[in-house]
Amino acid sequence: MLVEQGLHVTKDIRFKPLKEYFLSFPKKYHSKLNHDQFFECFKFSCSDLIIRCFQGKLIVPDFDEFKKKAEKIYKIAETNHDGENAGYIPQLADVDSNLFAIAACTVDGQQCEIGDTDFDFCIQS
Repeated sequence: MLVEQGLHVTKDIRFKPLKEYFLSFPKKYHSKLNHDQFFECFKFSCSDLIIRCFQGKLIVPDFDEFKKKAEKIYKIAETNHDGENAGYIPQLADVDSNLFAIAACTVDGQQCEIGDTDFDFCIQS
């Protein structure tokens, strides 16, 4: 549910203590929690975020619809091949001009990435 709502539990530092809690269980418990273990999860600092996620109270409650709209925008913008890289800035001149991505992150930490988002690039004015 958390991932479906755009929360990156593997990358988001707010979930680190909860992940460590889960990893402290013997392997046989990795897929099942007993009653006490489940309620222990709500003692972590990320519990408010988890509760709001399950209640549909994140800043973008219908994240699937948000992603669909972002994908639509991406497909429209992706067709624009006007312009060229700035040749006078070496860090930009050497970048593949076919790379394209969009990303959004809400104040709750919901993240949507589409396209070449794993490529490091230089930000210029």
